[in-house]
Amino acid sequence: MGLRVEYILFVALVVLFGFIFREQPNDIKAIESNSLKEIYFKNLSLVDLSENGIDNQLLSSSIIKYKNSFELKDVNATYKKTHTILAKKALYKYDTIYLEDNIFLKKGDEFSFSTNSLIYSMDDKIAHTDGRFVLDINGSRVTGEKLHYNLEREEVLADRVKASLHF
Repeated sequence: MGLRVEYILFVALVVLFGFIFREQPNDIKAIESNSLKEIYFKNLSLVDLSENGIDNQLLSSSIIKYKNSFELKDVNATYKKTHTILAKKALYKYDTIYLEDNIFLKKGDEFSFSTNSLIYSMDDKIAHTDGRFVLDINGSRVTGEKLHYNLEREEVLADRVKASLHF
């Protein structure tokens, strides 16, 4: 009386199928991530092209994409080859860029503007800050608060302005 291999294989298959059908796929919990980050980019360049070439450009050393926003570091944004915005940190959310930490807005050699926080609306092409700012223009220095600058029309509004003008 010997053991037949067919019987052993049959019993093993019955046990295997028993375990497979006993475990319901719906009972298995999905693995959930505890991270809010969706994707990470390093040294990213975003370019807005038109018939005239590059209209707008955004450079960043790192970008982290979350569900509804982007976190950027070492930002360099150029608008129509004339205006440049530099910042250490920024948050892009719903066509608005919230810039922080050592911000410079430059228009060629015409002027340079610096502050610690700036909000730039991409739809309206308006940059504004509620904090203090320093504006250097043609050797003159202007300081104040609550700057509102329309990049499209090149209009500037500000409160508590103090100026040191050089001719």
